Amino acid sequence: LCDCRTITLQQYVNAARQTFLTVALLPDQNHSLEITPEGCLFLLTWTKCFTEAFSKGKSWNGDFTLADFKVCRGHVQKHKKPKKFGDEGMKNDMEKFVEEIELVFRSRDSRLRFTYPPYFSDFTFRLRNLEIIQNVLS
Repeated sequence: LCDCRTITLQQYVNAARQTFLTVALLPDQNHSLEITPEGCLFLLTWTKCFTEAFSKGKSWNGDFTLADFKVCRGHVQKHKKPKKFGDEGMKNDMEKFVEEIELVFRSRDSRLRFTYPPYFSDFTFRLRNLEIIQNVLS
């Protein structure tokens, strides 16, 4: 953990969520969502919390809230320690994690043709279908 003042992930999302996405005007005059550097850092570091736990065969078995993670200088860190729950625990985590990030990265801006940034659906599909062999992310 870093030496800075940390806040819960829930507090961070409530305060910074509007900085995670921006609407870009494309050359064809359509609008598209873009994930900002802040949004990328949030998504990268929160995803890393799960993949690091999974690589050790651990998870939260879907039993986590945004209050179970802390944020320091934009980096998400686990606060609640994961345990050994097996393959099913990791699948439960991914399902809940994907639901959470879909809420954070969804936009209802009427100018948009799509409610998520490009490639976001592919990313969440891959998360939901991670290959877990003998209780370890492979």
